[in-house]
Amino acid sequence: MGLTSASSRLVLLVGASGYVGAPLTSLLLRSGYRVRNLDLNVYGNDASAVGFLSDPGYSFVRGDLADEGDVARAIEGVTDVVLL
Repeated sequence: MGLTSASSRLVLLVGASGYVGAPLTSLLLRSGYRVRNLDLNVYGNDASAVGFLSDPGYSFVRGDLADEGDVARAIEGVTDVVLL
């Protein structure tokens, strides 16, 4: 199996609006990965995602890991998953 370039990877970060998620999102985007954030933002961390919304490699899905529909929407096209 060959290595794939970062730009061909879509990383789903579950809970990326939190303390660890924002810096990890930034690092992945700077490294050329596309990032999708699945977060319910129960702690009011919406502001941590705002800075990424203008990045074409970033997408946000408001949802819950425990909800099958939310996960189905978030997982489409994903190559890697990180649970935070």
